[in-house]
Amino acid sequence: MSGNLWLVILAVVCLLPVACRSHDSMPEGWKSHLLGAGQVTVAAPADYRESTEPEQTLVLTPPNDPGLTLRFNLNYAEREGVPADVGVRFVRDQAKKKNLSITEKGGKVFLTETDSGDEERVKAERQFWQIGFQNAVVVMSATVIASKIDDAAVKECLEKTVPAMIDSMKKR
Repeated sequence: MSGNLWLVILAVVCLLPVACRSHDSMPEGWKSHLLGAGQVTVAAPADYRESTEPEQTLVLTPPNDPGLTLRFNLNYAEREGVPADVGVRFVRDQAKKKNLSITEKGGKVFLTETDSGDEERVKAERQFWQIGFQNAVVVMSATVIASKIDDAAVKECLEKTVPAMIDSMKKR
């Protein structure tokens, strides 16, 4: 074989693992968090504070307390006879019942809803997502103190971080 052919073969063998690497890898500076009993993970910036609430609710709060709290609950169907795409079907059915549009991306289907009200006697805006994929549905919410809804840190989280978190969700 000629020297050039060996260089091509060597390049393919060496670069193949990089080219085939999963596109859902975690962004640099993020860490993985378990949802439910650990069947699903979600990634978030490493500086987000983690806590839990009843019913296996994961709570993530951005640094410097910008007045925003993210909550995650997992509904996971793992029994015989359950369709492999029951999570996707569930979210589609919910969207249809509520006359909401859905977004499909990377094998996930999700819908978004908003409302407002009081949270511990403070006016708050809430955004909810139902994210369905395979046999999982993640219900994610963002609660924002109404007076902070236009703050840069809040907008950054809702417009950039939350979509990346949804993209990162996967079964373990």
